[in-house]
Amino acid sequence: MPTSTSTLVHFQVPLTNLERLWLDWKWIEKEALQAKLPEYSCKLKALTFNGFRKGADICVFCFLNKLPNLENLQVTEGFFKEVFLSEGLGCEEEHVETPSKLRYLRLFDMYDSLHLWEENSLCSKVFQNLAILEVVCCSNLKSLVPSHVSFQNLTTLEVIECNKLLNLVAVLTAKSLVQLTKLSISECKMIEEIIIHEGDEVEDLIIFKKLRYVELKSLPSLTSFYSGNYTIEFQSLQQVVVRECPKMQIFSRGILNTPRLHTLQTTEAEGYGFWEGSLNTTIEHLFIENGQSSKEN
Repeated sequence: MPTSTSTLVHFQVPLTNLERLWLDWKWIEKEALQAKLPEYSCKLKALTFNGFRKGADICVFCFLNKLPNLENLQVTEGFFKEVFLSEGLGCEEEHVETPSKLRYLRLFDMYDSLHLWEENSLCSKVFQNLAILEVVCCSNLKSLVPSHVSFQNLTTLEVIECNKLLNLVAVLTAKSLVQLTKLSISECKMIEEIIIHEGDEVEDLIIFKKLRYVELKSLPSLTSFYSGNYTIEFQSLQQVVVRECPKMQIFSRGILNTPRLHTLQTTEAEGYGFWEGSLNTTIEHLFIENGQSSKEN
């Protein structure tokens, strides 16, 4: 997303019409969550800030409540265990847990982060209008969101170089992705499956009504998209790219319905791929082919 206007705040000049702002975290600690942020950002739509110190926490409810028109948030180069908490710097005693206008969230180089949301957080209410989520180079991230978090308006989910991540979402979160059109996961060394199989599941149904594009690239530990028994319907899926996933033996162990998919791509370039009658069978053939190639080399 564009951030063409980088602004240094000078408090002698009223900036009530400011729509884009870049801030260092030291300023956030000193002024933003105390008194100055509401004064200077009532129309702020896009905010980028970086340089978190260790031990810094954000109370997401209070932070976004002070930015009522914020649509674009980019957070870079931070040190904290959980990115969004229900308590922390500038926290009010009573939270306003209403949906924000935030539609784009990008997290980049979050060095120490183990989780984006704390397990018992109600942050899903605040983020329910989120349309695009990008998580990049969060090397210690182990969990994207708790199982109760839903993203009913998310259209794009992209995760790159999160090398401690073991899976992407739980079944309950996957079921909430009714507006998702693009899913891209790449260069995550430890991820084993996209939707986590939680063991005690009974047969059920996951429907991705609008998902058109899935990319799984450079995932050396990935064994499947989903290893449980749920039926998965991809009603709009037209493009699947699977590249450099040498351990992927099957797409899903449950029933798959992909009525509009007729090719599995092994590169990003359209037109390069093959098909063996179904997505599961094609993945199995690709696994066998890759194994034979490895033996020959």
